[in-house]
Amino acid sequence: MTQPGTAVGTRTGSYSYPPGSRGYPNGGFGGFAASSPSSRYSNTRTQYTNYPTTHTGAYGRGTGGWVGAYNPALIYWSIIPAWAFIGYYGAYHRYNQDNGAYYAPQLSAGSDTYYAVMNGTQNTSDEDNYYYTFNMTTLFYHPMADHAYFSSSDPNANPADFAFRTIFSHVVEFDDVNQNGFYDSSEFLVAAMDLKDAQWDYTISVNNHSMPTNQSLWYYEFTTVGRNLTHTRTQQPFDVYLTWRSSNLQINMTEGVPLQPNSLQYNLTLDGYPALASPTHRLAIGQVISTQSTEYIMMDVNMTTPVDVANQIKTNQTYGMSIGDYNQGRLEYEPTVNISKVDTPPTQGGMISEANIAEWIWGDSVSTRDMHMFYISIPVSSNSNTNTTTTNPVLSGFSFLDVNVMNAMAFEKMEGLSSKTKYTTVMSLISVFAAYVLIM
Repeated sequence: MTQPGTAVGTRTGSYSYPPGSRGYPNGGFGGFAASSPSSRYSNTRTQYTNYPTTHTGAYGRGTGGWVGAYNPALIYWSIIPAWAFIGYYGAYHRYNQDNGAYYAPQLSAGSDTYYAVMNGTQNTSDEDNYYYTFNMTTLFYHPMADHAYFSSSDPNANPADFAFRTIFSHVVEFDDVNQNGFYDSSEFLVAAMDLKDAQWDYTISVNNHSMPTNQSLWYYEFTTVGRNLTHTRTQQPFDVYLTWRSSNLQINMTEGVPLQPNSLQYNLTLDGYPALASPTHRLAIGQVISTQSTEYIMMDVNMTTPVDVANQIKTNQTYGMSIGDYNQGRLEYEPTVNISKVDTPPTQGGMISEANIAEWIWGDSVSTRDMHMFYISIPVSSNSNTNTTTTNPVLSGFSFLDVNVMNAMAFEKMEGLSSKTKYTTVMSLISVFAAYVLIM
């Protein structure tokens, strides 16, 4: 498997258009649109017949794949500020197989000794021209995944226009003195295990799976394991299984959160984890989010959110946090977890050093990035008689790239402006309130 090179080119991408199909002949063209997307953006899509096959439902068969009409009842590519995120249904119902309105990118995946990479590519028109990458590795102490969007479908384009990294850093137990379910800075860690101390299998296996109930629903699965991590309180070893999954379809899994297009789903499972020592103790996974310094993170629920508001938000199928001013990236979790921002991490479960890898994605050094630590509390049921958990604790979530929003944000000849300026310019051209009218 080869990684993208150093040149930024304009060659045509990997698509082969079917004979007789109508499409943009320079689908691999690099660069940005010269102005904001016009109203025709929603109308031209049905004129092309070379989209990759997605699924049935409200779609009709085209010459080269499934095509469908833009559905004005859905928020398709509307740009919503992070503070006004519209929730699970509003954000992801566009991918629903019954009445969704989207076109799936072409997926490809592979691995070598130390990495697994999955690309999603769309180059079927001058308005659908990008690729995104999920780059997974356990080589550099902690298991991590890069998520990156490139505004060209040319696989040589680099660095990414938008990127973030998720790192699993620790498994911790804390004494939840006030019983609010969150980790508070004054609370004591009764156990802390650094995931770099597990014996990680550096090779990440890649497999293609179909759902047993519907063979047309398929996804890539990437698996690895870290063995013999010693529990610091009991000295009992346990294993950490990590599975990533990705598809260009929306798929409801039998375990964990659903799969969404343009996202990387994961299940992190603690196999053989010992029982908690007290009913007041909580189990959490340390997760570090690395972002470009120009981006910021906004949580759906934090320590200051009123309880009734937090409970209402957590009635969604998932909830989490936004990365970027307009939800360019999202981190989604099951509503049974609590998410704590740890601004001053305790020593035994503290901030990690970031590996300076994947320069073809980042194009910078780690010193220019911001790192944010979170403790994700997960529910655990214990059996005090056997000193084990009654189920292997699992953290399930997914990381999402909103490629439609980023395509709409992309500008040519504005490279000298900050991303904040670009986004503000776009927001002056696109009405946020219209999007709310659509979902009322």
